[in-house]
Amino acid sequence: MKQLTAIATTVLTAGSLLVVVAPAASADIEVGVGIRGVEIGMNKAQAKAAVGKPTSKRRITNDLGTFLIWKIGTRNKFEVQFRAKQVVFVQTRAVRDRTPTGLGVGTSTNELLNELAGVNCQSVGSRKTLCTIGKELPGEIVTNFRAKNNVVRSVEVGRVID
Repeated sequence: MKQLTAIATTVLTAGSLLVVVAPAASADIEVGVGIRGVEIGMNKAQAKAAVGKPTSKRRITNDLGTFLIWKIGTRNKFEVQFRAKQVVFVQTRAVRDRTPTGLGVGTSTNELLNELAGVNCQSVGSRKTLCTIGKELPGEIVTNFRAKNNVVRSVEVGRVID
């Protein structure tokens, strides 16, 4: 059961004191599990219940099979991919999505190395870095933090297919 915490903000308005209580930000990125409540292995109905109706849908076919891709939100910064009617991949490029310790888009690769146990970072080009948590073996779930110039640009959770 998730625990709800609150942050109190005090605002002075025209000589009066106003206290506003708002829920604290939740952890939207669950390493090795999913993002925004969409978990690897969920079906379409479960994913839709977690994030709502997709903004756009498309199908692609490649060497790994046929995939249904949902884009969520007005700027399409959140993506869900299905294979054989199950979620196999979720990705966020939204700054709002964070791990329980506050890591996500905008985080430096040094912060990832210092704060995430088991993370392995490697260069994948002159300015790009891929930081991975999990075993890259078929059937396993991994979490990738893709960085450019040592700053995370996207976070992905997915099942290794081959």
